[in-house]
Amino acid sequence: MVNLRTTASLLALAALFVPSLAFADCGDDNTPDTALNATVGAAGVGANGAVLFGSGNPPTGFLQQEADRAPLELDLSLIHRTGNTIQPSGVTSCGEIIYTVPAGPQVVDPANGVSAQNPARAAWNFNYAALLGASAGTLQQFLASGNKLEIKIDLDPGPGVRNLTLHAVFDPAHNPAGSHIVWQSAQGTILFGDDGGTTQATENSENDAFWRGLIGSDPNHPGYDFGPAVFNIELTAETRNGHTLADIRTIINVVAAPAATASN
Repeated sequence: MVNLRTTASLLALAALFVPSLAFADCGDDNTPDTALNATVGAAGVGANGAVLFGSGNPPTGFLQQEADRAPLELDLSLIHRTGNTIQPSGVTSCGEIIYTVPAGPQVVDPANGVSAQNPARAAWNFNYAALLGASAGTLQQFLASGNKLEIKIDLDPGPGVRNLTLHAVFDPAHNPAGSHIVWQSAQGTILFGDDGGTTQATENSENDAFWRGLIGSDPNHPGYDFGPAVFNIELTAETRNGHTLADIRTIINVVAAPAATASN
């Protein structure tokens, strides 16, 4: 079970504490604490002070777990695409962090730092980072030793969960830059790679537009138009012996904006 650290952010979340419904269980009770509104470690931050995947992306506002058994850090955040960080809106009884994000495509939204529209992208992104300490070696060595990094993406927009599990794979042929990490399914399909990582850091920002053709309550008739939904995203690290090193779980409520009230 994820035990949240006592922070100012936690005080605000306490009033929104709700039972866990989206995940089937509470996961590994021995996972590290989850820090709220954390800053990505130095290995994942460039000389310009931004995360490695883009100069306009600050390293702040992340969920963060630091593994107890290895020098490893996992970070996950949600943002208004090209805009501001989205803060959590709640936490479940199992410690999953709840977010509320806008439905629909990316639109101009000055209040949330979005200056341009993009009808081909959802209004929100998730950002991730996995960092190794120097004593852990490189990501190539970490994965070659049988350890795992995984991102689980829920493809069911309804209350159910249908995860696509993506494994981090060292693959210079398909990702010749950065960490050379790609994220691929058990069938070998590559969904995305990092964007500016290093030998000890893999990170990027992703949008469900990239796999909208896989999303659907009925897996036989997929297709998603960025409408209201409930998704789960999980970032996890595991040893070759099956021990969980870190496990960040989120529940994302995609909510339509309230209808405008006509004035008299």
